[in-house]
Amino acid sequence: MLELKDSNIHFKENFYFYENFKGVTHKIFEGYLSYQPCFCPKCSVVFDKHFEKHGFITSNIIIPDVVGFKTILRLHKQRYLCKHCNKAFTLSSNITKHKIALVLTKKHSENDIASDNRVSSNTVERVMDSFYETQKLYKHYLPEVLSLDEFKSVKSADTAMSFHMCDDITGQTIDIVGDRRLDNLIKYFFYYDYKARNRVKYITIDMYSPMFL
Repeated sequence: MLELKDSNIHFKENFYFYENFKGVTHKIFEGYLSYQPCFCPKCSVVFDKHFEKHGFITSNIIIPDVVGFKTILRLHKQRYLCKHCNKAFTLSSNITKHKIALVLTKKHSENDIASDNRVSSNTVERVMDSFYETQKLYKHYLPEVLSLDEFKSVKSADTAMSFHMCDDITGQTIDIVGDRRLDNLIKYFFYYDYKARNRVKYITIDMYSPMFL
């Protein structure tokens, strides 16, 4: 019914029911994620007799609607305690990651995707990097004199401001980026290889602080 591909998720009898969730009736599917891990993600020690089960932690994962109802997979994820490092960890499923990866193929902001899936923006970025690493476009040219500026753009751009980059000698636009914030600008410039970045000798900017890369 849910088209789940993870064989480590198990369901018991009476595995679904209806529940009012934030004022909206949802169909709730309740499952359990449990398997033997290969190693401890905290200290990297291979699984042995010094690992023990350590209860469950519950996550409410929003999944596509089922027969017209908003739907949640209430997943109880097994926790383990590694006695080598005396730290606990929770088993993970790829359900949310695959859902985020699918949404990333459409025009949505990272913040909206994070909010819809109840995860952090950093989680969305990690999914993007892991699923689309091979599709990154590494650029190979930047001019010696680079002009950077921001401008008021469309509402779909984060903060409604975009980042404009051009060749200061020719005036030719190199690229327009839909987010002028510092952390995203740093990430953007690392799509250029070292040779391209090293070619830049001068930069012209205004006094907006995130431009000071």
